[in-house]
Amino acid sequence: MNADIQKLLDSRYFLKEETEWKHLAKRVGGIYIPMRDHIRDMEFIPSTPTLQNCNTKGERKGTLSSCFILEIEDSIEGIFEALKEGAIVTKFGGGIGYDFTKLRGAEELIKSISRKSSGSVSFIAIFNAMLEGIRQGGARKGAGMGQLSIYHPDILDFIAGKENLKEFERLNFSIRIPDSFYKRLKIDPNAVHHVEDVASRNIYPLKDKQGNCITTKQLWDKIIHMAWKVAEPGIFNSDIAHERCTVTNLSDDVSSNPCVEFTGIPYQSCNLGSINLAKGFVLSIDGNFNWNKFGDLTVKGVRYLNKVIDHNVFPLKKIKDVTLATRPIGLGTMGLAHLFIQIGIPYNSKEAVKLTEEIYRYMTLRGMQESILLAKENGKSYDAFDYDTFLKANKRFFTKKKCREIDIEQLLKDLKKYGIYNSSITSIAPTGSISVIAQSSSGGEPIFALTYQRKVELLNKEYDIMYVTDPEFNEYVNWICDFDKEKVNKILEKVANNEGSCQGIGEIPDKMQNIFVTAMDMSPDEHLDILEAIANNVSLSVSKTVNLRKDIDEQTVSDIYIEAHRRGIIGVTVYKQGSRDGILINNNTEERNITNGDAPKRPEVLPADVHRVKFDKQNWIVFVGLRENRAFEIFAGMVKDVDIEPDIKIGQIRRIKKGHYTFESNGKVLVDNIGKAFDNQNQDAFGRIISLNLRHIKLDYLVQQLEKSKGDIASFSKVLGRVIKKYADGLHAGICPECQSKLIFTNGCIECLGKCGWGGSCG
Repeated sequence: MNADIQKLLDSRYFLKEETEWKHLAKRVGGIYIPMRDHIRDMEFIPSTPTLQNCNTKGERKGTLSSCFILEIEDSIEGIFEALKEGAIVTKFGGGIGYDFTKLRGAEELIKSISRKSSGSVSFIAIFNAMLEGIRQGGARKGAGMGQLSIYHPDILDFIAGKENLKEFERLNFSIRIPDSFYKRLKIDPNAVHHVEDVASRNIYPLKDKQGNCITTKQLWDKIIHMAWKVAEPGIFNSDIAHERCTVTNLSDDVSSNPCVEFTGIPYQSCNLGSINLAKGFVLSIDGNFNWNKFGDLTVKGVRYLNKVIDHNVFPLKKIKDVTLATRPIGLGTMGLAHLFIQIGIPYNSKEAVKLTEEIYRYMTLRGMQESILLAKENGKSYDAFDYDTFLKANKRFFTKKKCREIDIEQLLKDLKKYGIYNSSITSIAPTGSISVIAQSSSGGEPIFALTYQRKVELLNKEYDIMYVTDPEFNEYVNWICDFDKEKVNKILEKVANNEGSCQGIGEIPDKMQNIFVTAMDMSPDEHLDILEAIANNVSLSVSKTVNLRKDIDEQTVSDIYIEAHRRGIIGVTVYKQGSRDGILINNNTEERNITNGDAPKRPEVLPADVHRVKFDKQNWIVFVGLRENRAFEIFAGMVKDVDIEPDIKIGQIRRIKKGHYTFESNGKVLVDNIGKAFDNQNQDAFGRIISLNLRHIKLDYLVQQLEKSKGDIASFSKVLGRVIKKYADGLHAGICPECQSKLIFTNGCIECLGKCGWGGSCG
């Protein structure tokens, strides 16, 4: 096995005694023995959480699910409960999706305190910070989806949110757009766009900060400009997602996971696994697709993923209850682009589109057939099954009499009689890391580049970089060069310098240039053709990017988004070459950037600074625990809640047990349980999140976010920002005004390195 892939497996997937892929396959395949050899041969690979956490016998803990949809309510209690739930799910190893539309806008009044809300975007920043600080299953930084309705009062701030890409780095942004908006955009684009308050339901014109009314077209242009500029926000076509959801009898709130391959209701989780189409699906006799093998693996895939549900560890009881009531699975594929190469047809051809439609429709219907059989065997359908809802959501699959050997009329009769065991069957995920392991093209994507570098997140590191030549292309180039290493390297170098494309490379015949097409070689319509072919033939959705060349204009982006809606595609994103740092890069110019993302273990005792801050006519006190002269944790509240003399400025914070910390000074315990001293649960929860972020992200960024806050927690937020700012510059804090020596932070105070006596930002 490739050394870089071995390194990836060692760092993220293998248990202590595992050294080879076959060891992992034996463990992960143990929950359903008929699938074990297919996993060993990489013909089927479960998603990363399943590979990491399945059947570990206690050695590693975590969920087996990849995707989670959570809920957030419009109250401080609801927001921080959702934040806690998100932290728990992320810790267990899952990606999470939130629809923030329920949070009231920044100008809406909170009657209970007679103040305006801080708005949805300010809270979204807190959720992003949580994902930045917590690693999924201890291995990867958290990943999330943030959605907002186009009719939400904060929509302009949301659209502009990704202007600074570092600000919401761990959240993908998508705008929820119903059919009605597209209709208005077409028939009356110059009409003023109206938004609706969350609490009062008042409807009024959307205005910018200068008080100008924003039309439907102007709002659309703002969305398009940001997508063109930084590849976000994406589009979530909410009416299409709702129409295709099989469990709307339980909830009308339909949203998605971070990459939009899973759509569903709050507290559903989905288990994913992918059939590797690059592994032996082309019959050597006639070069046709091996439908028998594909049908067999589809059947086993459905049964395997049901075993995953049965063996799963659910991070929250609500997730367990809803998941077991709906039993969603997402059987998908990888290696589609490699399959086309093996058959000998271009990815961007009519033949490829037709075969794609046939593959995914058959996989979905054959999977349904097997799930109906499971319902028959178990004597029950999934608990929330409603025949009419399921039929309506899947009507696109039942328009013909047959799909290969499947009799659709008989399938519907069986569905009516026995029900079905799973609310969803198929979903096409990105398959990033597992595609690297299998050396296969990812998901339903074209080859990004024939020669490229790939960033891979590893345990205890932010990124590592692997240099990759597409295996199908590598094999072909070696063959035409008679395995002459010098000739091979010459071609690969030309391709790498040609943005990973072989177009125009003289050593490659024209016919093979057409077959070895890359993402950037394709037109937007060609991307949409395959996306449509997949999206309309799977149960849930598909994660696929429409890649665009750097010289593309904004009108093209607009056309793509509108056309995607017209074609019935739920989620769509674009990536204009060079618009942001991607996971895949074509050359070797990027600096390697590996940093430690894990917090060091907290000692029993930390030195601490005490800050007193007067803000908004209130007196606050802030305790900052220090580790190696850096802010490590924070406790704060009103001065009146603790009995400490004003001259106490330093001390120690001692951990007694989990959740119990004392503040001591001069050998005396002055606050017995500092975490419980302040009588405000919201501030306590907020302080915990800030402490988490002190250990993981740059302090100047944290200060920036705290200073932006509004609403009922704004004073507390700004107090913390003012204190943390004192620690934000690292060790060097400027030049001493007295002796021109360097100023440094030590124990939280600015002091002169020259010891002239100047200093004292503390107190």
